Amino acid sequence: MGWRDRDYNRGREAMTEFFGNPGSIFNLAVPFGTWFGSQVRLHFWLLLFYAFMLIAAFRTGAWVNTGIAAALLLVFLLIHEFGHRLCAEWTGGRHFEFVLWPAGGLIPPHTMPQPWPLFVANVGGMLANLLCLSISGALFILLTHQPHYLMALINPFYALFSLGAFPIPTHAALMGWPRAMALVYAINMTILMVNFLPFYIFDGAHLLQAILWPWTGLYQSINVTCIIGMVVAVPLFLLSFYNFAFLAMVFWVLMFAGSFMRRQQLRAAGPEDMQDAISYSASLRDVPQKRRRKISRRWFKKSRRRASQEQRDQALIDMILDKVHAHGLHSLSWREKRVLRRATARQRDRDRDFAEKL
Repeated sequence: MGWRDRDYNRGREAMTEFFGNPGSIFNLAVPFGTWFGSQVRLHFWLLLFYAFMLIAAFRTGAWVNTGIAAALLLVFLLIHEFGHRLCAEWTGGRHFEFVLWPAGGLIPPHTMPQPWPLFVANVGGMLANLLCLSISGALFILLTHQPHYLMALINPFYALFSLGAFPIPTHAALMGWPRAMALVYAINMTILMVNFLPFYIFDGAHLLQAILWPWTGLYQSINVTCIIGMVVAVPLFLLSFYNFAFLAMVFWVLMFAGSFMRRQQLRAAGPEDMQDAISYSASLRDVPQKRRRKISRRWFKKSRRRASQEQRDQALIDMILDKVHAHGLHSLSWREKRVLRRATARQRDRDRDFAEKL
């Protein structure tokens, strides 16, 4: 299935259907151009996140800081996805469809049906953010010699329970380049920590599945990952309820429902149909696969008869050649000369076909 055919990539089509079906707004994905051969779209959740950042800026008046944070968020989301793409291609997969939301991309990289490629491709985006936060953190410490400011920014609850409220550093001591490095550190740290969550909308579920796969098998690895996701969603919902974060509560309900529905689909498919239900080979190419031709018993019988006939002909030819070597060519009968001419003609045709292939 191509990126244009996916529900969450419908973009303009979802907008035109909004008045007929208001729920289609959740499928909205606005085109954002092609970046180094990758189609990039901004999903509804990212647009909503930016809307809440705009509201926060309107309330606080921090327009400059909010605008810089919004731009840097988009930059590091793209870096996150290109990290996935680089690692996916390194393991024989591909990743050219980016649908960005506040935690990365909604389309996981396509990988080979093995645990190691799945793990490497999905950990690539997190490694890219880890590299960015390491560089920004090191530069911040070199500029300020005060690493304790960075410890205050390690707080994933900003993204989990307060949509649109990134930990933008506003301390008076942080100005200029130190503030910029602290902001880069905070954004990458938040993206990195959120992606450890065991839901398939994040990278954490794919990593957990890849770790469990060699020990439990593909079916049970997905099943256990879904169960862990449902268990984790419950306390996160309760924490959101305690903080009166209504949208966060809705989000964790959706995460629980997503894990539950994926587990139900898995159980309906069963362990026997797992390989057919999750078609990795088809996901690597958008062209239909050729059906494997079924070999009948008649084909085997015909092949055995042909092999037996060739063995008899070869034995006859060897006997004729021995007779020529012992008594000369004039000693052959008409039938023996005919068999020898046919064998020579067949060998000449084989040599010609071999030369043409070369």
